Amino acid sequence: MRNRTGLRRGGRRQHQQDSRRRGWASVTILLSLGLLSACLAGCSRTTLYQPNASLVDTLGVPEAAQQLKATLLRALAPRIVAVDVTEEFLRYRYRQEIAGIATGALPEQRLAFLNMAQVDIFSDNTVNILADNGLLLAQLVFGSRQDAELFADLVTSFRTRRAQSRGR
Repeated sequence: MRNRTGLRRGGRRQHQQDSRRRGWASVTILLSLGLLSACLAGCSRTTLYQPNASLVDTLGVPEAAQQLKATLLRALAPRIVAVDVTEEFLRYRYRQEIAGIATGALPEQRLAFLNMAQVDIFSDNTVNILADNGLLLAQLVFGSRQDAELFADLVTSFRTRRAQSRGR
């Protein structure tokens, strides 16, 4: 009879432990590579762009409002379904999605032009609208750089016009 605590059983344990170590080493290497690639890819960077703050004066308020509405309806994210533009604010309704799944809700976002302190355009055509305190008021993704710039021009121009009419 063989002794069950003999060399053979110990050899199996050693083999199992070696396999586990190799498995964890592989997982660690894969996670490290994933983290490294995520860090190297980074976030998209904001691009230098000086919005045209007199575009509304050039086009006229009705035409500028119509172009702003058409530009917003072309946004990729959020999916905007209705837009209302006045000289004081911009209001839009969009299809809410959570983790890529439509909820069926149509929330409303209302942005007063006077609250918009900064409009940033990123290299992936994302536009962020920030308040004076740095709070993100809205984030929109457009399908083209032209739409992102036109949107930035129009909201900046409406904001400048509103501030001038208020003496601010």
